[in-house]
Amino acid sequence: MGRLEPLRGIKAVTFDVGNTLFPFRRREMDALLDAFIAFVESRIGPCDRERLAERYDSVRLGQYRVNLPRLRENDLIERLKLTLETVTEDVTPEMLGEAAEAYIEALAGALPLPPGLPALLATLKSRFRLGVISNYLYSPGTRYLLESKGIASFFDCVIVSADWAFIKPHPLLFRQAARGLGVPVTKILHVGDDWEADIIGATEAGARCVLFTGFRDEPDPARGDPRGHPEAVLDALEDLLRLVG
Repeated sequence: MGRLEPLRGIKAVTFDVGNTLFPFRRREMDALLDAFIAFVESRIGPCDRERLAERYDSVRLGQYRVNLPRLRENDLIERLKLTLETVTEDVTPEMLGEAAEAYIEALAGALPLPPGLPALLATLKSRFRLGVISNYLYSPGTRYLLESKGIASFFDCVIVSADWAFIKPHPLLFRQAARGLGVPVTKILHVGDDWEADIIGATEAGARCVLFTGFRDEPDPARGDPRGHPEAVLDALEDLLRLVG
């Protein structure tokens, strides 16, 4: 990476979660699904794991086909219900609640805390307001993840798409983050891995932004879309310290 020119006028730094604060690649997704299937088997006994996984993916992709064009968030409870109905007819509200709790635990277990992240956040926290702007379909999952990894206290504001029904790049999420952080959106530096959600979203909302590539293991088809204007492309979050001066 070349020389970074320090940015001026930044009052707050916000982060995406998946593939930014934490790796969330295919292997982490598989670990999450494996843990969820283990919960299902603990409730109803052995089942066709491949069939259950295929149904989960089918429901997930179906939700995206309907909701993504409208920038609407998906519904985890609906996804779990439709998946569980593949293996049992007795899907009660109690079982759905337990399934959601198991999903939260599985998410936290599947995503490792990157070395050096707490120290980086502590350094940034001494100079800036910090926030999270995350596209995730279940707010308790994101919040528990941050708490279980011991980094929730670094953040002054946590915005999760599930609480607002819309997903990034919708400007609502960036505006709500600015309100929660108590700074103008133009004074926010947003860090994320997804060109459309994070880079175009931040740019069109009026925030400055950085593309982080350290965890992503698949090409981003939207990368380079001229609607997004990142200040820098980083493959190590620690380089943020050089960028903010």
